[in-house]
Amino acid sequence: MNKIFITGNMVGDAKVKNLSSGKDLTSFSVAVSRKYKKEDGTYDTDFFNCTAFGKLGTDVIAKYGGKGQRVAVVGSMESNKKEEDGSKTTYWNLVVSEFELIGSKVQGSEEGTNRLKLEVCDDDDGIPF
Repeated sequence: MNKIFITGNMVGDAKVKNLSSGKDLTSFSVAVSRKYKKEDGTYDTDFFNCTAFGKLGTDVIAKYGGKGQRVAVVGSMESNKKEEDGSKTTYWNLVVSEFELIGSKVQGSEEGTNRLKLEVCDDDDGIPF
């Protein structure tokens, strides 16, 4: 099973790209602080590159998420290998299946709630391969 759950802050605004297949790909990064402080009192931070396909990306993440927004993301990790200048590099990407905004009231959410949660639907906006 390949499933990962992260909670952190979006590093910047999401970027939407239209693929040649006609599907939309939304990419963004999430910064996640580690649990334990270093000796100097700061935390190490890991950065996760994330990708969402279809309406989850365009109608939710790109519309409501943005730099500094606290989010919870669930998905699967994928690795891609690339060779540049004779050296091979492995890139990791989290393919999003669930996304939730955390922390501030979101337009369109129910009265008195502060979370907007969406999951991938079983429709034509799934992964384009």
